[in-house]
Amino acid sequence: MPRQPAEALESWLNRLAHRYGLTPRATLRLLGATVLPQRLLRLAPLLKDVGHETISGQLGLELTSLAPDPLLAALERARRDYLDRFHAYPHLEPKGLRFCAECLDEDGYWHASWASPLHAVCVRHGKRLASSCAQCGNVPFESPVWLTSATPTWACPGLYEPSRAPGARYRSRCGADLRDTGYAALPAAPEEVAAQRNLLDIALAMVRGEESSRCCGLDVAPARALEAVLDLIHAQIAGRFYLTSPSEPVERLVDAMAVAVDIASQQSPTAAYEQAQGHGLLRPHDPQAPLGPTSAIRARPHSRVLETITLLAHADRLSIDNQLKYRVGSDMPAYPAQQRHPRDTNHLRADQGLPELPMSAIPTLVWPGVLDDAPAAARDGGDLVMVRAAASLALAKTASNRKWRLLATDLGLPAAAASPIRRYWHTLRRDRDDWRAYLGWIERLFVRLHHDAPPVDYQLRRAVAADHAFLTSCARDVLSHGNHPKPDGLGPTALVRAFWPVYTESDLTLAAAPTPPPDPKAARVLRRLQAAEDDALRPWLELMNARVAAEFPGANGPLTWEPP
Repeated sequence: MPRQPAEALESWLNRLAHRYGLTPRATLRLLGATVLPQRLLRLAPLLKDVGHETISGQLGLELTSLAPDPLLAALERARRDYLDRFHAYPHLEPKGLRFCAECLDEDGYWHASWASPLHAVCVRHGKRLASSCAQCGNVPFESPVWLTSATPTWACPGLYEPSRAPGARYRSRCGADLRDTGYAALPAAPEEVAAQRNLLDIALAMVRGEESSRCCGLDVAPARALEAVLDLIHAQIAGRFYLTSPSEPVERLVDAMAVAVDIASQQSPTAAYEQAQGHGLLRPHDPQAPLGPTSAIRARPHSRVLETITLLAHADRLSIDNQLKYRVGSDMPAYPAQQRHPRDTNHLRADQGLPELPMSAIPTLVWPGVLDDAPAAARDGGDLVMVRAAASLALAKTASNRKWRLLATDLGLPAAAASPIRRYWHTLRRDRDDWRAYLGWIERLFVRLHHDAPPVDYQLRRAVAADHAFLTSCARDVLSHGNHPKPDGLGPTALVRAFWPVYTESDLTLAAAPTPPPDPKAARVLRRLQAAEDDALRPWLELMNARVAAEFPGANGPLTWEPP
């Protein structure tokens, strides 16, 4: 008795037993399995314990015929992962099977996917699956009574309620024909059939190992798409039992599934979010994708799909703080890693899960060369020092929930720099397209620095360069032992003033005491040294870098660096 493709193991065992006039329990004993009376049967683990090779050899079956159904396995894996990670629900095994009367009549067996709580509509016949026998009210295969029945697979093996008549001791079998057309009178609306087909297609994409599935206008892994649909379903029915048991009536589940798939099938993230709003879902304080506070974000894991479309929909209305923190310059913004729940580890692509940049990777002023890729409005919006300082501060704030003053302090920016930087940003933000381009530029630079980390520890360099006496001592030592041609006017103080902005990737106007900007006469000497065509100052700066690295090995690295 071969097992049919996509047939439930319970159905196959029932057909096998009925062929030889045995009960399923007696058949299992002959195959070498022990089933205790009144014990709820987990058939797949039981057959695995006996051994698929042993059973296949006894019955003359192909070994693969006893393997779990791939569609059911995919649905169950997604369902269990969602309930475990998102709601910390125990791994409740589904009990019983739903059924389609017309499929039973045409195929003669039960489909394995009917055991999944997520299969509620027959897409072949456009009917909602039945959850129980209309005659006795029992859920097929939910209790162990089917193991002692010798009825055919289409007959209900359930027992009637105990009789109240005096002397009645035994309960009679139901035996109702589940192929009866009375069970077929459960029509499903076209949108419900389409919703079920969409959900099954996503699960089949997981079975085939496909890398991408379309959900809410985003190309994501099928597992993440199904996760989003399940979160939208759960948001509507707010009851785990609809996702843990096929015995639950399908009406509410089907209605919620149709709404969830309607949202997921929209062609753009904005359209998906607006559709969700129309159904009363994904409101700013809903747990599925809240916009704050941090306690609400950290309270539970979130579907990255729903999180992304919510942040994209609100991107232009968020504060500058939140725009950088949530990385709205990306096409897949996300909550910062520090705010996430410990079980919230999945992301739509690798770049979406990047944490904040370490301060050691960010100079006080962003590198001049990267400004070539910046929007024209950003380059022309202020003086060069302030534009570079604003870009560095924006990089430090990206994917970070740290306060602005702490970031500015770590970057070596004075408190007075905050006001002009804010004015510069707010001026740039008046034009939405310019501001979007600016955020996109910051996001691209953020990702580049994660993939190509600087070979320079700027945080350590800022700390070393703050010791003016140490730099002056190094300058005297270099000038006394160096054998390069010495430019006119190059003394210890001039060398320190020339070295400090190059070493820290900063500007002398931002230097704290005791490294003040040079007086007018010294400034002229410094400009002349820096503008020399023969670049006679460069070898001395390299010597200074080597001298400092000899004292602080952690500060070792090239004198200057720019992202590739």
